[in-house]
Amino acid sequence: MGALVFYTFVFFIGYFVVHGFNLLIGRKLLNRKITALVIVCLIALMHGYKILTSPLPAQQDADAFQALGYYVMFPILVIVTACVFFGLQDKEEE
Repeated sequence: MGALVFYTFVFFIGYFVVHGFNLLIGRKLLNRKITALVIVCLIALMHGYKILTSPLPAQQDADAFQALGYYVMFPILVIVTACVFFGLQDKEEE
């Protein structure tokens, strides 16, 4: 659950940074959702690399790939699904 909150926070930070950048320039140069997803994916790549290269905690039955799925791939899947869903909702309104 903490990883999902972390990646959601990273998404919104990226979203609003790109929004501020677009306001600063005065035109829509970057797509906010796509750029925020790219930032989240870059953070997830670094997080996944850290999980795979770190030694496993002592007395744990889980392996690195279970941790990778639970702490990296699941939150990314939820965020991408939410972006696609809300993107389709925005297109239906227009």
